[in-house]
Amino acid sequence: MNQYYYSIGYTALGSICGFFLGKFLGRRIAQKTLTIGDAKPNTIVLDTTKKKKQGKLLEFIFGSDNKDMINKEIYENFAEQYSKFKIDQDLTIEINTCGGDLFYSLLIANYLFHHQGKITAIVKNYAMSGGSLIVFSCDKIEMSITSVLGPIDPQMFGFIPVKDILNVLKAKEDKNTMESIAHNISQSCINGYLPVFRKFLAKNYSEETQKQIVNKFFFTETDHSSIITPEELDFLENLTITDGQSN
Repeated sequence: MNQYYYSIGYTALGSICGFFLGKFLGRRIAQKTLTIGDAKPNTIVLDTTKKKKQGKLLEFIFGSDNKDMINKEIYENFAEQYSKFKIDQDLTIEINTCGGDLFYSLLIANYLFHHQGKITAIVKNYAMSGGSLIVFSCDKIEMSITSVLGPIDPQMFGFIPVKDILNVLKAKEDKNTMESIAHNISQSCINGYLPVFRKFLAKNYSEETQKQIVNKFFFTETDHSSIITPEELDFLENLTITDGQSN
């Protein structure tokens, strides 16, 4: 009888160890499938849409990070690719992303801001949210007539625009504790993020153009998932629009 229970125990222990080993190896494999960088000279490809599709069973076993998003792995791969170039070397960033974590988007943008060579951002299809932030940290922008950018207004809880929280609570005189906390966090987010964004813009844009960018992308009245087409960006002196969809 004891041997029977021992056998069950060993089987269960082996299954548990195999499960967590599978998750660990799966995450390591997933990190290798991120597409950042290719064989093109002087080019870094930042494409968060090319993660390997694992299927439901493998996704359950191996685990899954945020798909199609700028995250820690995207940032680390970007930093690794960037380290291969000289700080005064002219570079091209081919970008295709739905956006992602603001923190890691800012880290990537900070690399580009301090780069001493000229950087051209090529928007392959779309550079939404944090992707647009990265685009505006580059010296030149190339878009096809079919590629788009998106608002970069910060979100709370992943989907609630901070500016909307402020607009609702600002007019309310008697705030309860949770409302006061939400108001203060939202205001702190604006106070911390906006000056950094303005600093990035100041490198390549006049004060007037900076205001237009901030109003259109940061204090936008549209939904965070809305698209901004090249035709709406004719005030950008550093924008080149090409015919047809980028390859």
